[in-house]
Amino acid sequence: MKNVINVYGCLLLTLLVGSCQTVEESKAPENGISPADSPIVLQNNLLEVRIEQYGGHFTGLELKSNPINPLTWALTAEQMPANNKNGAPFMGHFLCLGRWGGPSEGEIAAGIPHNGEQSNTLWQISSLNETEVIMSNEAPLDGLSVQRRVSLLEDEPAFLVEERFVNTHSLGRVSNVVQHVTLGPPFLSLQTLFNSNAKQGFNQKLSYPDPHAYAYEWPNAIIDTTANRTNDLRRNDQVDNFVSTHLFDNQDKFGWVSAYDPKSGNLLAYVWRLEEYPWINIWSHFINDQAFAKGLEFGTTGIGRPYQSLLERDTRFHGVNSWEYMDAGQKKDKTYLCFMLDLEPDLPNPTLNITEADISVNGQRILANPL
Repeated sequence: MKNVINVYGCLLLTLLVGSCQTVEESKAPENGISPADSPIVLQNNLLEVRIEQYGGHFTGLELKSNPINPLTWALTAEQMPANNKNGAPFMGHFLCLGRWGGPSEGEIAAGIPHNGEQSNTLWQISSLNETEVIMSNEAPLDGLSVQRRVSLLEDEPAFLVEERFVNTHSLGRVSNVVQHVTLGPPFLSLQTLFNSNAKQGFNQKLSYPDPHAYAYEWPNAIIDTTANRTNDLRRNDQVDNFVSTHLFDNQDKFGWVSAYDPKSGNLLAYVWRLEEYPWINIWSHFINDQAFAKGLEFGTTGIGRPYQSLLERDTRFHGVNSWEYMDAGQKKDKTYLCFMLDLEPDLPNPTLNITEADISVNGQRILANPL
């Protein structure tokens, strides 16, 4: 019997599928290029990172002291939206560029895939060594290009991603960039704990046309207005499928999100500058009461709708738009840090503290802040 899976609430997609496969089991698309045929492997003495050249997805992230990969979530080609089936399936942490979610009817007719061209096509590698790769992708239909440098920090279980986005068209356009981080089992379970310095937010299904109507503040999300039901976003044992979208405190310079697996003691965390990525979207999805996917999606998007809908109404939330503008030829640089730690199992939910100089977890300095 087929399950109806909401691939991720932010896209408002419903796909009929049998069962979801991990990255290692995913099938090759019809065009014959398999993501498994083109992995880029970076490593230092503490951490190994795997990136797929086809789609540019981060699909492997393992500590050498405790190798459990949090980025196992993946779709098969058959599970992809119709306008994405001939490209790379979504996996792990992938880039949404140009849009977050579905294009308009006209854009689909013009050949635009969900989440933009970069996550659907082959990336080019210009430089590669054991700890760093420089790769790029051109999107001729969207008129957007990206150059990405991924660098492992020396003697640290961390890597830095620097990306330059360029509008290559002769017209300005509204656009979006979202880092679609998606976790899967076995790192993800009902026991996984999440944390962030996120603040005011809303439930995606209650956000349009007025995101303030049912606003709340991290960590308590409104799930059902009729039943007055809420969800503690730090926990993963409340089996509800939803997307909770948040901004951050105006005084904060950095945003962060973490996931802690109390079984293994592994902690995954992302850190970024809020002037570059002001939003985070927490997507929770369960199948048969088991954790299937968890999206920790930070970017420039709040309400996940086509631009026509976002521009027809004043959809700003606390004065912040759900899109950004890129003028003709404009370049925008954005950077984020990802790290993993091998902590003790069964700790209370870890908390990060980020300053200009340092990053600490539970009050203990972990590494210098490279952002």
